[in-house]
Amino acid sequence: MEENKKVYKKNSIWAPNKLVPILFYILFFFVVSAVIIYLIAYIYSNINNVDYNTLKSSYTMKADTFKSLPKDILKANAITQGISNLLVYSLCLIPVIFFTRDEFVKDIIKIKENKKFYLWFIPVAVVAFVGICYLVDLLFKNITPSSSENQQQIENILTNGGLAPMLITTIFLAPLLEELIFRKCIFSLCGKNRIVLAYIVSIILFVLPHMLSTSIDIGTWVLQCIPYVVAASLLATIYHLSGFNFYVGLFAHIANNILAIILVFI
Repeated sequence: MEENKKVYKKNSIWAPNKLVPILFYILFFFVVSAVIIYLIAYIYSNINNVDYNTLKSSYTMKADTFKSLPKDILKANAITQGISNLLVYSLCLIPVIFFTRDEFVKDIIKIKENKKFYLWFIPVAVVAFVGICYLVDLLFKNITPSSSENQQQIENILTNGGLAPMLITTIFLAPLLEELIFRKCIFSLCGKNRIVLAYIVSIILFVLPHMLSTSIDIGTWVLQCIPYVVAASLLATIYHLSGFNFYVGLFAHIANNILAIILVFI
């Protein structure tokens, strides 16, 4: 932090910051994302002669209704959402990385200074996280027969035309952005003396965006939340036990998303 004090004046708006990235995240995913997806949908519907209103409503349809959509709408949904997700994550990452840039160097230095610890902790954390998440997902798929709207949309994107942009987003952009926001920024703002609060906020903020579009009954909704709660809890624990090093959770997050994509095609 001493280097930052030398380069930036006190309270400089350009200095590394943990609150600003969260504000950008909220702005992009609750305001900008809607503008981008509907703009892309409008352009796509005009170029490919697809009904814009049907395409627009497909983004928030219930799971059962979504399944019955015509193939051209499902394809349009997949392509437009794939492109939109790629753009939103890419644009949001620019300010987030800029304001957390000091953490990239700090956490690399931690790994270099404590190689023996990270040499065994990283693979153990990755395998444990992926294994537990897989078992929990498997268990709750059997308990809750219907998948969430979020999961159906993801599967449609991957299998119906949006694979390329979705791979980039799911494997690289989403894990990077989410680990920086939900772990690095949240834990840094809460501080080491309020670690329980950091866990709670990190878990809630991770789970809600994944489940906001789900409109099933409250009982099933709670059950479908549990795998996300488990994943968020494990990632927070990995981040904590790793000495607050976001790279460890990033590797685990990437590995889990790769497995999730593979399972869609099996």
